[in-house]
Amino acid sequence: MASFKKFDADAILTDPDLGYVYRSMHELAKEFAVLGQIETAKTLISLLLSQYSSEWQLRQIRPLKFAFAEADQWPDEIPLEERTETELAKIVEAITPDFENESDAVDDPSELGVLFMTADGCDDSTGGEARGRSKALVDALALATRLVSKHTPPIEEIEADPNVQKALGLISTRMHANHAIEYLIQRRDIWGLLATGALARKIPVDMDKLEALGKEAIESFTERVKKGRKTHVTEKKSIRELLEALDRNTRTNTRGQYEEMGENVPESLFVLPPATDEQISALECKLDVSLPDDYKEFLTISNGFGRTWNGYHLDSPIFGVDELDWGELYVDDLPVELHETIAGFMDLELSDGREWPSHEKPILLGSYDIFQTWFITPSVTKKTLEAYKQVIESPETPDDVKRHTDNLIVSRYGSWKAFERLEWVVIEMDEGENEAFGTFTQFLQARVRKVAIGVWEGEAEREAGSISYSCRDDQPKPDRIKRRKVEE
Repeated sequence: MASFKKFDADAILTDPDLGYVYRSMHELAKEFAVLGQIETAKTLISLLLSQYSSEWQLRQIRPLKFAFAEADQWPDEIPLEERTETELAKIVEAITPDFENESDAVDDPSELGVLFMTADGCDDSTGGEARGRSKALVDALALATRLVSKHTPPIEEIEADPNVQKALGLISTRMHANHAIEYLIQRRDIWGLLATGALARKIPVDMDKLEALGKEAIESFTERVKKGRKTHVTEKKSIRELLEALDRNTRTNTRGQYEEMGENVPESLFVLPPATDEQISALECKLDVSLPDDYKEFLTISNGFGRTWNGYHLDSPIFGVDELDWGELYVDDLPVELHETIAGFMDLELSDGREWPSHEKPILLGSYDIFQTWFITPSVTKKTLEAYKQVIESPETPDDVKRHTDNLIVSRYGSWKAFERLEWVVIEMDEGENEAFGTFTQFLQARVRKVAIGVWEGEAEREAGSISYSCRDDQPKPDRIKRRKVEE
């Protein structure tokens, strides 16, 4: 059973979603930085900015400038004029954390108790309460650090302060929690402490393991951006083999899920008997279309398919000949996006104010609650491909947008030529997020990659949210731990 890891070298090298690769680079850089591995964070951000340096991305990395300034280790891609105290002060003002607290303005020792009390009694790692606890603990660490720093003691004495140790200890148990790392990187007043590896020592982290992981991460990301995406094992499987993997891994990984729903694990996700040639022909006649060959092959193996596991919940089923039909989108003019935008919003526009092609009337391939899967017809796909071509060839489109779009499309579809040959595109909609697959087969391949993920709870959840726990020092020896200071 595969585990859901924050850093997965195989996924970095093979996932078609290049946006996922960039996001992983950024998320790992943040955690390496708060653990004192600022050189590794610098290398990852440098690699990221060499590939994607939009205004949106530059805004996202701003808090890490505090770490780079503390260690005086800057990515070459960040110009000298952005490294000044004046510019850093602007960042402090611009990224004020979401939850305000008077301790930010007045260093009142009694406020520490309030902050620790606010952080008490919430063991959840997700949701609003968990986020509030993350904020309270970082505020407590910042306040405790400022209070003990008033007499300018050495950093070792600051770290040894009981209140600093208490805050570090509480933070160290929930590195995977909502906004735990995000709030840490936003506080410039604690980077003098974090840069020494104080948090890593409190967890405690085996620094040899962490450094080895950092080296592996850099090598994996470098290989991906220089050599492109590697073929994933699922791309060599037949449709029958893909369905067998979906069936096997879903039933293995969802026993607890079905118990919570009060249901038995299904004996099989296959819908038998499979569809006959006559049934498939009748379906095409009813819809007045010629369905894609890979979907028709699927129907001859299984006339529909049950809900499959994706690491978090069960996805929608896949419809067979009796259920497949034309459907209505909840938003008629929703634009067709065939590439995943890194910033989360459509960044391509047609000239002269023309609207981007919409889904029009698609075929509903599967549905459960708010989760839906659609077939986009070849006519709509053709209009959308023409829109992409017009934008890429337009002199009004910025060169960096053209380059990023081309990289995203090549990563997902293999080449621009393969992209231009798309016909029946599958769109999966999950809570407002859409993902496109060039063929029904590619859609199945993606589901097989997700279904291999184990249950995301307990230790699996901790490891998913923080590399520090997979690098934990199982037998820490405090008297032998060397304090790692920032180089003067």
